[in-house]
Amino acid sequence: MHDALICGFMSASSPNIASGAARKGAGADPRRLEKARAIVVSLSKYIGSKTIYADNSPVVEKFGNAFREALREFFRDEKELSLSVEQYQLKWRGEAVYDNREKKESIAFLLFKDGVGEITLQDAASPEELDRFVDLVRAEISSSSQDHDIVDRLWQADFTHISYRVFDEAADGKPGEGAGRDGGSGEQRLSVNDHPDLTKGGGSRTPDQPDRQLGQHLRRIVDRENPGATAREKELHLQRLLERLFLAGDEELDPWRSDFCGRAGGDKLLRLLGSLLDFTRPEATAEADDVLQIIERLVRYIASEAHIPTLFAVLEIQKRLEEEGERAEGFEALPQRIRHELTNAAFLLSLGRKAGRSRTDAPRILEYLGRLGDNAVPALREILAHSGDSAVHEQTCDLLFSIARDYIMPIIEDLDLENQLEAQDAVRLLSLRGAEDVPPIMETIVSSPDARIRRHAIGYLARRTGGDDAAALLCRLLGDDDAGVRIEAVAAVEDLRHPSIVAAVTAGCFEQDIAARSMEELERLFRAVGKLDGESVLPRVGQMASERCFLSINRARARRSKLLAVTALRHIPGPEALAMLNGLARDGHALVRRKALHALSTSDGRDGPSEPEFAAAAEGGEES
Repeated sequence: MHDALICGFMSASSPNIASGAARKGAGADPRRLEKARAIVVSLSKYIGSKTIYADNSPVVEKFGNAFREALREFFRDEKELSLSVEQYQLKWRGEAVYDNREKKESIAFLLFKDGVGEITLQDAASPEELDRFVDLVRAEISSSSQDHDIVDRLWQADFTHISYRVFDEAADGKPGEGAGRDGGSGEQRLSVNDHPDLTKGGGSRTPDQPDRQLGQHLRRIVDRENPGATAREKELHLQRLLERLFLAGDEELDPWRSDFCGRAGGDKLLRLLGSLLDFTRPEATAEADDVLQIIERLVRYIASEAHIPTLFAVLEIQKRLEEEGERAEGFEALPQRIRHELTNAAFLLSLGRKAGRSRTDAPRILEYLGRLGDNAVPALREILAHSGDSAVHEQTCDLLFSIARDYIMPIIEDLDLENQLEAQDAVRLLSLRGAEDVPPIMETIVSSPDARIRRHAIGYLARRTGGDDAAALLCRLLGDDDAGVRIEAVAAVEDLRHPSIVAAVTAGCFEQDIAARSMEELERLFRAVGKLDGESVLPRVGQMASERCFLSINRARARRSKLLAVTALRHIPGPEALAMLNGLARDGHALVRRKALHALSTSDGRDGPSEPEFAAAAEGGEES
């Protein structure tokens, strides 16, 4: 009886509804976004090569192989590539992966002008089918005929694993209105082959398979009911036909949500679980194995729903069962079996992927994972691998360290240091670790070709300059090829008196070519050298302060030298530095005078300029 109850309950709800809802909030993982961009770039080059060269040309073969390899790499993680069309852009999960404003060459505009709103390539598409698609697009780009547009060509091609959607300009409602809306575009898929419910089992499919036969049958219906219609009109008719056949509207889904998801009227899943637990009491006479199987199946279903409040409630039930300890014979392992369903690796990894895709879901999922101890570590690692949100990364790192404090280094070493966010995670976790040693992983970060990743190392290293290893890495960053990295590094070391750092800053001021450096960077350098080694460099600063140029072409250089001298002198103590500042406060350059006067007026314990001197400097021209 109870088996029948649970089986009926399980069959009443489709798992595809939940998975569709999860997909709706999916974000674009940075690494997969780059893979999607690589596909479109290689596709564009492949089409371009076919336009110029013969099909058997080595150039065409090279670009064709690159396109297919880019697809293979992308399909390691995804089942399909759906590209939305927005005039001159192609987008994957809301992020632009192609942008070409040249109407005659733009693949996006070619699709957009004929009303195509989305193109989807499935992982089962064969090389032959992909080449047919490329040839179709190439032919449309090269064609000057107005008799056929790309929708005609796509309809006639009747691809198996490549599908498309078209805009319905005649629709009265806004996109997303009506039954079956999913928060996105209102257009629906235009081929039966796009529906995962019809294509389970994976692998390639042949024309005589049932779903293919159904697709052909529906197309024959459309052809029969629309004699003389254009391909676009037929596609729109097929779209509406598929909507009637395969989509469930909100009026059908709302009762299911209310009855089984606990969104309204109390959580009936939990009430059902409570009823089943009555059969485990000492006075019950039910067969233990039967009841255990039913409870496990129900808890497994609750886990698949991934409704976090319900999961919290089941955890509380499981904890109470452990504390009570009074169960009928055969139910001793019930609390452990319930906990296993809520903490097994596959389930927690799925939660981690969900949190990585959705910033909205992430806080509650992290709260749930925080109750599971070591079991949660792989799921937390999954969040770091999939999330593109820095706030989610920060929260996840804090939780991960609180759980895995004693064995955090292997986790850090497993992070993808080529990914900007994961490299930042590594630095954050190392900072939380707090050890004074500088692990070898920092060498990898400082050597990264990505300037954003190198910058993550600066703050961590600046807090550990008691040792030579950190100072050596900071010196490399002070001489970095990227100006932003150098500026941030100088700002971080201006209070660190390690000899090698002082030498690197001094060299940046006086021994390296400063003509190519921005004034912002030079100001930072001279501020740092004044604070770190002011008395040693005072003679060289004095030379800069007294520099005179009689040729107009050198006046800008002289003024820059004096302005930088003021920056350094402001942080150098002693009467000699004060005398130089007073001299610069009477300089022929008005900007130099004003800066020197400001330095004197804000320097503690110094005799600043008089009010008349301030007035004279304020009224002075560029030069006296």
